[in-house]
Amino acid sequence: MTNEISLVFLFKILKSSWWKILIITLVVMLLVAAVTEFAIDKQYSSSTEFYIINSSVTSEYTTSALLSAVEYLANDYIEIILGDRMIDQIIQDLTAKGYTGCTPSNVRAMISAKTSAESSIFQITVTHTDKNVAYYVSESIKENAPKIIREISRPSYVSNMYRKETVKNENGETVDKYVLITEADLECVTVIRSPELARTHVSPSLLKNTFIGGVLAACLAYAIFLIRKLFDTTIRSEESAKELVEHPIIGDIPTWNVGNANNANTENKAKQTEKN
Repeated sequence: MTNEISLVFLFKILKSSWWKILIITLVVMLLVAAVTEFAIDKQYSSSTEFYIINSSVTSEYTTSALLSAVEYLANDYIEIILGDRMIDQIIQDLTAKGYTGCTPSNVRAMISAKTSAESSIFQITVTHTDKNVAYYVSESIKENAPKIIREISRPSYVSNMYRKETVKNENGETVDKYVLITEADLECVTVIRSPELARTHVSPSLLKNTFIGGVLAACLAYAIFLIRKLFDTTIRSEESAKELVEHPIIGDIPTWNVGNANNANTENKAKQTEKN
Protein backbone atom coordinates (compact mmCIF):
# COMPACT_ATOMS: atom_id res chain seq x y z
CA MET A 1 0.00 0.00 0.00
CA THR A 2 1.39 3.39 -0.97
CA ASN A 3 0.17 6.90 -0.29
CA GLU A 4 1.35 9.56 -2.69
CA ILE A 5 0.76 13.19 -1.77
CA SER A 6 0.32 15.35 -4.84
CA LEU A 7 -1.28 18.70 -5.53
CA VAL A 8 -4.31 16.90 -6.94
CA PHE A 9 -4.61 14.85 -3.77
CA LEU A 10 -4.30 17.95 -1.58
CA PHE A 11 -6.89 19.75 -3.66
CA LYS A 12 -9.29 16.81 -3.31
CA ILE A 13 -9.00 17.01 0.46
CA LEU A 14 -9.75 20.72 0.36
CA LYS A 15 -12.64 20.26 -2.04
CA SER A 16 -14.29 17.57 0.04
CA SER A 17 -13.76 19.27 3.43
CA TRP A 18 -13.82 23.03 2.71
CA TRP A 19 -17.18 23.61 4.36
CA LYS A 20 -16.09 21.81 7.54
CA ILE A 21 -12.85 23.82 7.57
CA LEU A 22 -14.84 27.03 7.09
CA ILE A 23 -17.16 26.26 10.01
CA ILE A 24 -14.25 25.39 12.31
CA THR A 25 -12.42 28.57 11.28
CA LEU A 26 -15.43 30.81 11.93
CA VAL A 27 -16.09 29.23 15.32
CA VAL A 28 -12.46 29.66 16.40
CA MET A 29 -12.40 33.27 15.16
CA LEU A 30 -15.50 34.06 17.21
CA LEU A 31 -13.95 32.45 20.30
CA VAL A 32 -10.66 34.32 19.85
CA ALA A 33 -12.51 37.62 19.35
CA ALA A 34 -14.58 37.03 22.50
CA VAL A 35 -11.52 36.15 24.58
CA THR A 36 -9.59 39.14 23.24
CA GLU A 37 -12.41 41.56 23.92
CA PHE A 38 -13.63 40.35 27.30
CA ALA A 39 -10.95 38.17 28.94
CA ILE A 40 -7.63 39.91 28.20
CA ASP A 41 -6.77 43.13 30.05
CA LYS A 42 -6.30 46.11 27.75
CA GLN A 43 -2.95 47.88 27.81
CA TYR A 44 -2.51 51.66 27.52
CA SER A 45 0.71 53.54 26.86
CA SER A 46 2.12 57.04 27.20
CA SER A 47 5.45 58.16 25.72
CA THR A 48 8.04 60.88 26.29
CA GLU A 49 10.81 61.78 23.85
CA PHE A 50 14.15 63.26 24.89
CA TYR A 51 16.81 64.99 22.82
CA ILE A 52 20.43 64.47 23.90
CA ILE A 53 22.65 67.57 24.39
CA ASN A 54 21.00 70.87 25.17
CA SER A 55 20.89 73.59 22.52
CA SER A 56 22.44 76.05 25.03
CA VAL A 57 25.75 74.65 23.86
CA THR A 58 26.20 76.08 20.38
CA SER A 59 26.91 73.77 17.49
CA GLU A 60 30.16 75.61 16.97
CA TYR A 61 31.48 74.06 20.15
CA THR A 62 29.83 70.68 19.87
CA THR A 63 32.58 68.23 19.02
CA SER A 64 32.23 65.41 16.50
CA ALA A 65 33.42 62.99 19.18
CA LEU A 66 30.45 64.01 21.34
CA LEU A 67 28.04 63.46 18.48
CA SER A 68 29.45 60.01 17.76
CA ALA A 69 28.90 59.11 21.41
CA VAL A 70 25.19 60.01 21.32
CA GLU A 71 24.08 56.40 20.96
CA TYR A 72 26.12 55.37 23.98
CA LEU A 73 24.84 58.34 25.93
CA ALA A 74 21.25 57.34 25.14
CA ASN A 75 21.81 53.86 26.54
CA ASP A 76 23.47 55.33 29.64
CA TYR A 77 20.59 57.76 30.20
CA ILE A 78 18.04 54.97 29.83
CA GLU A 79 19.86 52.98 32.49
CA ILE A 80 19.76 56.03 34.76
CA ILE A 81 16.00 56.36 34.20
CA LEU A 82 15.61 52.69 35.18
CA GLY A 83 17.86 53.22 38.19
CA ASP A 84 16.79 53.26 41.81
CA ARG A 85 16.71 57.05 42.15
CA MET A 86 14.30 57.59 39.28
CA ILE A 87 12.15 54.59 40.23
CA ASP A 88 11.89 55.80 43.85
CA GLN A 89 10.80 59.21 42.62
CA ILE A 90 8.13 57.64 40.40
CA ILE A 91 6.79 55.61 43.32
CA GLN A 92 6.61 58.78 45.44
CA ASP A 93 4.70 60.60 42.70
CA LEU A 94 2.27 57.68 42.28
CA THR A 95 1.70 57.50 46.03
CA ALA A 96 0.91 61.22 46.04
CA LYS A 97 -1.71 60.51 43.35
CA GLY A 98 -3.29 57.81 45.51
CA TYR A 99 -1.70 54.76 43.83
CA THR A 100 -0.11 52.88 46.73
CA GLY A 101 1.53 49.48 46.82
CA CYS A 102 3.78 50.00 43.79
CA THR A 103 7.12 48.17 43.91
CA PRO A 104 10.32 48.97 41.98
CA SER A 105 10.01 45.75 39.95
CA ASN A 106 6.42 46.60 38.96
CA VAL A 107 7.40 50.11 37.88
CA ARG A 108 10.37 48.90 35.84
CA ALA A 109 8.13 46.37 34.10
CA MET A 110 5.97 49.26 32.85
CA ILE A 111 8.87 51.11 31.21
CA SER A 112 10.39 50.39 27.80
CA ALA A 113 12.88 52.40 25.75
CA LYS A 114 13.57 52.95 22.08
CA THR A 115 16.76 54.45 20.66
CA SER A 116 17.96 55.32 17.17
CA ALA A 117 21.53 55.19 15.89
CA GLU A 118 20.71 57.87 13.31
CA SER A 119 19.41 60.57 15.65
CA SER A 120 19.97 62.14 19.05
CA ILE A 121 16.47 61.21 20.22
CA PHE A 122 15.39 58.40 22.49
CA GLN A 123 11.87 57.51 23.60
CA ILE A 124 10.59 56.25 26.94
CA THR A 125 7.22 54.47 26.83
CA VAL A 126 5.15 53.45 29.85
CA THR A 127 2.50 50.73 29.40
CA HIS A 128 -0.11 49.74 31.97
CA THR A 129 -3.66 48.44 32.23
CA ASP A 130 -4.66 51.76 33.84
CA LYS A 131 -4.18 54.63 31.40
CA ASN A 132 -3.91 57.12 34.27
CA VAL A 133 -1.02 55.19 35.81
CA ALA A 134 0.78 55.11 32.45
CA TYR A 135 0.32 58.86 32.10
CA TYR A 136 1.41 59.71 35.67
CA VAL A 137 4.58 57.62 35.36
CA SER A 138 5.44 59.30 32.04
CA GLU A 139 4.84 62.72 33.60
CA SER A 140 7.14 61.85 36.49
CA ILE A 141 9.86 60.77 34.05
CA LYS A 142 9.43 63.95 32.02
CA GLU A 143 9.71 66.19 35.08
CA ASN A 144 12.52 64.42 36.94
CA ALA A 145 14.65 62.57 34.39
CA PRO A 146 16.59 65.60 33.02
CA LYS A 147 17.62 66.71 36.52
CA ILE A 148 18.52 63.22 37.73
CA ILE A 149 20.49 62.46 34.56
CA ARG A 150 22.44 65.69 34.88
CA GLU A 151 23.26 65.14 38.56
CA ILE A 152 24.31 61.51 38.10
CA SER A 153 26.24 61.78 34.83
CA ARG A 154 28.24 64.92 35.81
CA PRO A 155 29.92 65.44 32.41
CA SER A 156 33.68 65.75 32.71
CA TYR A 157 33.91 67.92 29.60
CA VAL A 158 31.97 70.80 31.16
CA SER A 159 35.06 72.51 32.53
CA ASN A 160 36.51 72.80 29.02
CA MET A 161 33.42 74.18 27.27
CA TYR A 162 32.28 77.73 26.76
CA ARG A 163 29.16 79.35 25.42
CA LYS A 164 29.15 82.54 23.40
CA GLU A 165 27.08 85.51 24.57
CA THR A 166 26.59 88.81 22.79
CA VAL A 167 26.95 91.76 25.17
CA LYS A 168 27.64 95.49 25.01
CA ASN A 169 30.84 96.93 26.42
CA GLU A 170 31.34 100.20 28.24
CA ASN A 171 31.41 102.08 24.93
CA GLY A 172 28.08 100.64 23.87
CA GLU A 173 29.66 98.42 21.25
CA THR A 174 28.35 94.90 20.65
CA VAL A 175 30.99 92.27 21.36
CA ASP A 176 31.13 88.52 21.84
CA LYS A 177 31.83 87.18 25.29
CA TYR A 178 32.70 83.59 26.10
CA VAL A 179 31.37 82.28 29.41
CA LEU A 180 32.54 79.07 31.06
CA ILE A 181 29.75 76.48 31.15
CA THR A 182 29.01 75.05 34.57
CA GLU A 183 27.14 71.88 35.46
CA ALA A 184 24.13 73.98 36.37
CA ASP A 185 24.06 75.42 32.83
CA LEU A 186 24.41 72.15 30.99
CA GLU A 187 21.38 69.92 30.43
CA CYS A 188 22.21 66.43 29.23
CA VAL A 189 18.74 65.91 27.77
CA THR A 190 15.75 68.04 26.98
CA VAL A 191 12.12 67.04 26.48
CA ILE A 192 10.89 67.39 22.90
CA ARG A 193 7.61 65.52 23.25
CA SER A 194 5.50 65.44 26.39
CA PRO A 195 3.33 62.45 27.34
CA GLU A 196 -0.40 62.43 26.69
CA LEU A 197 -3.26 60.56 28.33
CA ALA A 198 -4.05 57.54 26.14
CA ARG A 199 -7.41 57.59 24.35
CA THR A 200 -7.33 54.02 23.02
CA HIS A 201 -5.56 50.85 24.11
CA VAL A 202 -2.44 49.65 22.30
CA SER A 203 -2.99 45.95 22.98
CA PRO A 204 -4.45 43.43 22.55
CA SER A 205 -5.42 43.95 18.91
CA LEU A 206 -8.85 42.47 18.20
CA LEU A 207 -8.33 42.38 14.43
CA LYS A 208 -4.82 40.92 14.62
CA ASN A 209 -5.67 38.22 17.15
CA THR A 210 -8.83 37.22 15.29
CA PHE A 211 -6.98 37.00 11.98
CA ILE A 212 -4.14 34.92 13.44
CA GLY A 213 -6.61 32.65 15.22
CA GLY A 214 -8.56 32.13 11.98
CA VAL A 215 -5.44 31.29 9.96
CA LEU A 216 -4.17 28.84 12.56
CA ALA A 217 -7.60 27.21 12.90
CA ALA A 218 -7.92 26.77 9.12
CA CYS A 219 -4.43 25.25 8.83
CA LEU A 220 -4.97 22.92 11.78
CA ALA A 221 -8.40 21.80 10.53
CA TYR A 222 -7.01 21.08 7.07
CA ALA A 223 -4.10 19.15 8.58
CA ILE A 224 -6.51 17.01 10.61
CA PHE A 225 -8.58 16.10 7.54
CA LEU A 226 -5.41 15.39 5.57
CA ILE A 227 -4.02 13.04 8.25
CA ARG A 228 -7.37 11.25 8.54
CA LYS A 229 -7.38 10.69 4.80
CA LEU A 230 -3.80 9.41 4.75
CA PHE A 231 -4.52 6.81 7.45
CA ASP A 232 -7.97 5.86 6.19
CA THR A 233 -7.76 2.35 4.65
CA THR A 234 -11.49 1.84 4.19
CA ILE A 235 -12.39 0.75 0.63
CA ARG A 236 -15.59 2.47 -0.46
CA SER A 237 -15.32 2.16 -4.23
CA GLU A 238 -13.15 0.83 -7.01
CA GLU A 239 -11.39 4.20 -7.14
CA SER A 240 -10.47 4.09 -3.44
CA ALA A 241 -9.26 0.49 -3.89
CA LYS A 242 -6.93 1.57 -6.69
CA GLU A 243 -5.51 4.24 -4.39
CA LEU A 244 -4.66 1.65 -1.73
CA VAL A 245 -3.27 -1.26 -3.77
CA GLU A 246 -1.11 -1.57 -6.85
CA HIS A 247 -2.70 -4.80 -8.16
CA PRO A 248 -5.40 -4.78 -10.86
CA ILE A 249 -9.04 -4.82 -9.73
CA ILE A 250 -11.06 -7.75 -11.20
CA GLY A 251 -14.34 -7.09 -9.43
CA ASP A 252 -16.08 -5.87 -6.33
CA ILE A 253 -18.35 -7.47 -3.74
CA PRO A 254 -21.34 -5.42 -2.58
CA THR A 255 -21.80 -4.78 1.12
CA TRP A 256 -24.06 -7.38 2.70
CA ASN A 257 -25.11 -7.26 6.32
CA VAL A 258 -27.43 -9.26 8.59
CA GLY A 259 -30.26 -6.82 8.12
CA ASN A 260 -30.17 -7.19 4.36
CA ALA A 261 -30.09 -10.99 4.68
CA ASN A 262 -33.12 -11.00 6.99
CA ASN A 263 -35.01 -8.73 4.61
CA ALA A 264 -34.17 -11.03 1.70
CA ASN A 265 -35.37 -14.10 3.59
CA THR A 266 -38.61 -12.35 4.49
CA GLU A 267 -39.22 -11.37 0.88
CA ASN A 268 -38.53 -14.93 -0.33
CA LYS A 269 -40.97 -16.41 2.21
CA ALA A 270 -43.64 -13.92 1.19
CA LYS A 271 -43.23 -14.81 -2.50
CA GLN A 272 -43.33 -18.54 -1.70
CA THR A 273 -46.57 -18.07 0.26
CA GLU A 274 -48.17 -16.19 -2.65
CA LYS A 275 -47.32 -19.07 -5.03
CA ASN A 276 -48.86 -21.63 -2.73
